[in-house]
Amino acid sequence: MKWSEEKVKLLKSLAFAGATNSEIARQLNAGISDVYAKRSQLGITIDKVKAAKATIVNPNSEKVLSTPVNMKRIGTLKRSTEEIARDLQIQFQSLSNTFEKISALFVEVLGSKT
Repeated sequence: MKWSEEKVKLLKSLAFAGATNSEIARQLNAGISDVYAKRSQLGITIDKVKAAKATIVNPNSEKVLSTPVNMKRIGTLKRSTEEIARDLQIQFQSLSNTFEKISALFVEVLGSKT
């Protein structure tokens, strides 16, 4: 599978939001093995996702506070508002596309019954 920058960002966003690999595969219209391979390539492990969820950003400082978990290979997890907005826009577009497909299927099914 060819991974565009947008699909990689959506994969990351969904993975860190707690989506399963099969849910991510459905969202990206990809095979589950493609999702496993890309997550492995990017180093997005279950431990890394858990650590990210345990990370708290202190609004009064630039430091990232975290609970005592294995923080190796995680790095800084803060994202800019532009990155968050872009990720939300990608997710919204994906949901809009899915909604359009479902709507078209309803029209097709309802049209065939008349």
